[in-house]
Amino acid sequence: PLEPSPLEPSPPEALAPESSTEAGSAPEPPRLEDDLVIFNHRQDLAHEMTANLKNGGLFVESEPVAIRSKRRLRVQVGDDILPVVLETDVVFANEGRVGLSIANTPAAQKDLQRYLDGQLAPDASPTNASQGPQTGGLNTLDVKNLNADAVASGDVQTFAGTLAQAPTTPELLRLQETRIEDPAQLSRVGTLHLCEYAFRQQWKGVLTIKTDGQLRRVWLHEGSVAYIESEPYEDAMSLGRILVSQKKLTEVHLRDGLDNSKRSGRSLGRSLVLLGVVKRTDITGALREQVRLKMDGCFGWSTGHYEWTPWTEPPGQADLVLTRGVGVMARHIRGRLDHLSVADVERLFGRDLSRTVAHASDVDQLATSLQLAPRDLRFLELQVDGTKTVSDAVTGSALGRLASLRLLALGLGLGFVRYTDEPAPRASTPTTTASANAESRLTAKLQETLKLIRSQNHFERLGVHWSAHHRTYRAAYDAQVADVDLSKPPLRDAPDEAKTVARNIRVELDAAFKALTETHTRSSYRKQLFDPTEREYASDMLVKQGEVALMRGDRVQAIECLETAVELSPTPRNRALLKSARDGRG
Repeated sequence: PLEPSPLEPSPPEALAPESSTEAGSAPEPPRLEDDLVIFNHRQDLAHEMTANLKNGGLFVESEPVAIRSKRRLRVQVGDDILPVVLETDVVFANEGRVGLSIANTPAAQKDLQRYLDGQLAPDASPTNASQGPQTGGLNTLDVKNLNADAVASGDVQTFAGTLAQAPTTPELLRLQETRIEDPAQLSRVGTLHLCEYAFRQQWKGVLTIKTDGQLRRVWLHEGSVAYIESEPYEDAMSLGRILVSQKKLTEVHLRDGLDNSKRSGRSLGRSLVLLGVVKRTDITGALREQVRLKMDGCFGWSTGHYEWTPWTEPPGQADLVLTRGVGVMARHIRGRLDHLSVADVERLFGRDLSRTVAHASDVDQLATSLQLAPRDLRFLELQVDGTKTVSDAVTGSALGRLASLRLLALGLGLGFVRYTDEPAPRASTPTTTASANAESRLTAKLQETLKLIRSQNHFERLGVHWSAHHRTYRAAYDAQVADVDLSKPPLRDAPDEAKTVARNIRVELDAAFKALTETHTRSSYRKQLFDPTEREYASDMLVKQGEVALMRGDRVQAIECLETAVELSPTPRNRALLKSARDGRG
């Protein structure tokens, strides 16, 4: 399965200038209102057919719109709304005039001509159009029109609602506890909860989500995402850019594929496969990555509207590449957790660190869509057995404490990990002020910290990500040792037992800091902890961050990212990028 090409829009020269349809009769140009192209008279449409539409273009009067944005437009002639959809790219906009390049020109011409010939009946008139599915606007039927029978059968007609606040990171762990059960809750709902409900109910239809200046139109098919349109167009999420970032394609081959696609009218994916520069499986993987990227962004939207409409075929030459909805959600939750340190993740769990956990029996079936590595599955099978607490399960894990906690947090959010006991009651606040009890609590806390540190790798001990730049280690180390400074309270006046434990903690921190500040030792240590695939993936992410930093003009940040990328994967390309950044040529 292949995706339509993210081609450059056709040049404005393809759009012919207007001319009169009849001597002495000046045609009125169509106007663009939201996602509706409006012709006042049939003769205006007939003129546009011969003047511009035959060349694959369309001129409209409109407010300013973003160049290169893709628009899916309906057509209205007089009081008739036609069953015709124009797949367009905005190629220029100037002084109230907008030029559109039409991707599905032959099909659109045929249907419009049939309407002019009286062979195609309109869908509706503006007075009753809102009673049927609309693909353009968001002012449709309210969510109260949903009923239980429709939800159960999957036969869900048009309804709309308002976007609510996106869940915070702690709320992601309770996603299964807070998921939508009553359709009435859909009147105001976060994007993530909305999509989780649609995935779980296995609905089939089109979900349009709109916030300030951005839009996602998502074709959902029984628990999976089939296709996504996004406005405005973002080059970083194009098929070609993703293939290049995945090292499946070179820039030269991408340009060849785009040229071939323009000449032949084929999608970029088909062109690349026919040229023999990528495999069909590479295209499929890139399309799924594209779906995840596009959905990941809108999961964080907290304002706007959404609309659900029955299924219509995706535009133009779009190919359906089904991506499991649970996999799309997993990508988002993983991304939110990846930025957290051990201490941050432990704070997310709070008292639940002492609760027992078990994995769901169908975790093997979800492994592919969740992108779980074999080591992840082994951890779930061996450590998460319903008898161990969260803390015990992650202690001594082959994944490392941080990775194990993140995996459990992901599992709780998606439901393939569950608690098997009730939450512990909140501990009562001690009322005694006796110094002996205070000293005892301090010693116990330090002993618990020492036990935790000894179960962690060097990166986790300092509280830094294993792909962080070495210049960040000093600040992290200083922050950690400040907690065990014997010259400051409460340790200054603590009993000898507590001070001994604090010194042992300092020894562990010193050893970690010394090992990680030496380049050779740090490199060898990373190789012990992480396999080549993990290091290469992290290196690729750092290269992307470095390139973004260069575009922002932050050369210091770019060099730090690229230096670490070279440490993780010292390829000639990464070395060349680093040298270019250092020389100021980035």
